[in-house]
Amino acid sequence: MAVLLIVGTLLYTYDSYKNEPGYVKAGVALIAVGMICFCCGCLACCSAPFASKVQSKKKSSGEIEWDIKRLNNLYENEENTLDYLRMDASSGVAALTAAKKKEKKRKLDMKKKHKKDLENMVKGDISAGLTIAHIKRKHRPCAFKIVFDGDIQVSTIDMLREQISLAIKLGTPGLDQVVVCITSPGGAVTMYGLAASQLMRIKSAGLKLVVCVDSIAASGGYLMGVTADRIYAAPFALVGSIGVISIVPNVHELLEKHDIHTHVITAGKYKRTLDVLGEVTEEGKKKFKEELEEVHVAFKDHIVLNRPQLKGHIEEVSTGEAYLAVQAKQKGLVDEIKTSDEYFGSISSAYDIILLQEKEKKKIFPFDLSDMALAGLRTSLTSAIIKNKNPMLV
Repeated sequence: MAVLLIVGTLLYTYDSYKNEPGYVKAGVALIAVGMICFCCGCLACCSAPFASKVQSKKKSSGEIEWDIKRLNNLYENEENTLDYLRMDASSGVAALTAAKKKEKKRKLDMKKKHKKDLENMVKGDISAGLTIAHIKRKHRPCAFKIVFDGDIQVSTIDMLREQISLAIKLGTPGLDQVVVCITSPGGAVTMYGLAASQLMRIKSAGLKLVVCVDSIAASGGYLMGVTADRIYAAPFALVGSIGVISIVPNVHELLEKHDIHTHVITAGKYKRTLDVLGEVTEEGKKKFKEELEEVHVAFKDHIVLNRPQLKGHIEEVSTGEAYLAVQAKQKGLVDEIKTSDEYFGSISSAYDIILLQEKEKKKIFPFDLSDMALAGLRTSLTSAIIKNKNPMLV
């Protein structure tokens, strides 16, 4: 903030010596940005104690504001609406009118039969001692939708844990299912292993686990996805990449060249095998490779445990290659070629599709002051440069 005010003042005063109007505008813009930052800083300081109290209170209670939505209207058939909007060129035809009456009567009879069958099943459930809540859930189960967008360190692991806990709390074992839409190219072994363990909680709770992949679930993403009872993938989605990789840059020789000596002191023969600063030895590289192979073996064992059909050819599919879903289906890595929208559309008549997500936090300001200030500064500086230097711009 102080730098912006100083530079703005210098540019403003520079005009008195050089008579350059472009610098005046740039100086005024910098001063304005500095003043805005000063005001925002004051506002942040004033509101920080209150915000910290609210945040600490919310964290201590462990509560999350959920935004739970029913999504069936996105997938249900709109054929009746379309028929209503279209012009009926065959209206008034006697044969068609008679056929419509027969079709209407047939649908009405089917509806009555379905209702009667439902009444008999409900009576049987009541006689069996089932609770009213269980009976309602039994005849209209739920499919809980969870969207997982993973980065290298699985920064959303806490939210995933809470979403799964909520689904387990709300779901009925043996009836409901959880559908996790995974998008991830993989990342840290430990974090994706934890994410996979979170998904396995769903199956342990007696709920069916379904995974949908629309774009990519590779390496760590597939480590998660393979825990599912069924895996659906879009035709050109990438899945697989069953392998382990580690990249360790080393500047030891560069430091030695400039007479900079780094001492890496350890207790334990293999406390450090490869690192950024220490000397790279053949023994260290060999041990590091052995550790990668151990993780790879654990990865393959995890896949075979969850998809026993891959046991006979796990080595063939665990070379680190990522496959298009159409290829992955032939190799047994996925169960069916289908997008998440297609899957939800296929179950919307039998399940209530419930989206579990955190409620979007409201911003203090409806716009970002810093972005507006930087945009104004960029415009002013660009105008000043064009007027004084006249460069070629595209």
